[in-house]
Amino acid sequence: MIRLPLLLLSLCASLILPSWAHATETAQNSNELRQFIQQLWQQSPELAAAKAAIEAAQAQADAASQPLYNPSLQLDAERSDISSATLGLSQTLDWHDKRLARQNSTRRAISAYQTRLHLIRTQLSNDTLLALSRYQTTQQLFALASQRSELMQRFSSSVQTRYRAGDMRLLDTALAKLAYSEAVMQQASRAADLADNEATLHALTGVSRNWPQLPTKTPPPPVTVETEALLENLAEMQMQRAQLILSKNRIQQAEQEQQADPTLGLSGGRDGSENRIGLSLEIPLFIRNDFSAEVLTARHQAQQAEQDYLTQQRRARAKLSGALKRFQTMNQAWQGWLKSGQQAQNDQKKWLEQLWNAGELSASDYLLQAKQSIDTQVAALSLKGELQQAHLLWLSASGQMNDWLNLSTQASPSGEQQ
Repeated sequence: MIRLPLLLLSLCASLILPSWAHATETAQNSNELRQFIQQLWQQSPELAAAKAAIEAAQAQADAASQPLYNPSLQLDAERSDISSATLGLSQTLDWHDKRLARQNSTRRAISAYQTRLHLIRTQLSNDTLLALSRYQTTQQLFALASQRSELMQRFSSSVQTRYRAGDMRLLDTALAKLAYSEAVMQQASRAADLADNEATLHALTGVSRNWPQLPTKTPPPPVTVETEALLENLAEMQMQRAQLILSKNRIQQAEQEQQADPTLGLSGGRDGSENRIGLSLEIPLFIRNDFSAEVLTARHQAQQAEQDYLTQQRRARAKLSGALKRFQTMNQAWQGWLKSGQQAQNDQKKWLEQLWNAGELSASDYLLQAKQSIDTQVAALSLKGELQQAHLLWLSASGQMNDWLNLSTQASPSGEQQ
């Protein structure tokens, strides 16, 4: 026969110190996690597409560095009573230096695509680590729910055995069955949550198993925050700034394209017995289309980019402030649990055991008290997971995730990681 006190104490003990309580690893020393993120960067289709976009922009820059106009060769010949032949060469001049304007735009486009690559890498790191945290917390909660279900089944069997022996009331057996049923339902709910989080991780990483473990020691929130400096270095803000600079540069390019370039021609030949030399000048007249619409379009696009920048800045500031407050709140709650809640629970288990041994509690009362202790441990594990996620959200909002992992997401001119 299974003794009730030992059974419940074993259940409580299994929940007092979950695996994260013994972890001392830090993110800076987690080579496995760092290598996993680097492997994700190498295998990500989205990053491959971003690199291809950089290569395309570099090809456009090479094209923009070439002369805008090629020379034209013209040959005229006429055979009649007086035969004539003329050979001419003409060249349109880049009088307003449109090539330089195009080069500047393509260089800015390369910079924008590089910041986009940096942003995608950063977002992939942020999303993956947050998904890992949720998955691992759910995995631990599922393990606790499974153990609780198993032990409640054993407890119910024990109570029924003692009821048949006359040591338990019928009410106690009903309560034990209800406790087991509730444990089974909780286990099913945790299994569904685990499946959802596993699917999210699979979609992000392309890997269905063997994910690395996150460092489980969470550092405290920062005491002081340089908000403006953090916002300045955010990948999202760098992307918006690059787009703004590019849009302003395209105004200059459109204004340059609005200028007419002259064409000079030189020809020579014979007209009968006479030699002929000719010089020509051709200037296009932008009468029917002065290309002012293109300039106006570029200006409106620059205004849009500027407003997008201000909008992103406002959102990033709010996200940073909210993430810090959440981190501080979760850390305060966790420290309160460590200082008082955990000890209070240990005292409760000790008193509960003493009351049981003294015969002052029925099996149903003991079970209700033990269930409260178990639920508290589950809540503590959930709080620990929320603290870890709050820390990761803070790192994401402040743009420090990859620094925390000791990773560089910056791109070289070739689009490869430095």
